[in-house]
Amino acid sequence: MSSYNKETKNPKTGEWEAAYWEDNHFGLHAYGVSFPSDPRNFIDPLKVSLETRESVLPEKPKVDRIKQLRDIVAIQCSPGNYDYDEYMWGMANGLILALAIIENNETEYIDKPEKFINQK
Repeated sequence: MSSYNKETKNPKTGEWEAAYWEDNHFGLHAYGVSFPSDPRNFIDPLKVSLETRESVLPEKPKVDRIKQLRDIVAIQCSPGNYDYDEYMWGMANGLILALAIIENNETEYIDKPEKFINQK
């Protein structure tokens, strides 16, 4: 068993939401369900009856998501972003790593600048 998202009717609001079904929340393979409208509150589906349905929104093709990530990497790796401070440099390299993993490519990190913009 594992955790997953599934369209679930929120018993408090009656609205359909992409609820997070977390495995092992209430014990071994005992799911806890949280809703985006109240992410810190977990409901035990063994105690509260929850209605689920297949998603009514078509999932975006993965190619679009990879293109979005490439665009985000390009922005983050541009001058003025990655070289602003150490945090932004680390974020750029983290995004580069994520894209390399998804595309099954070698990772080509950005070298640390000699001096960050916020230090000048």
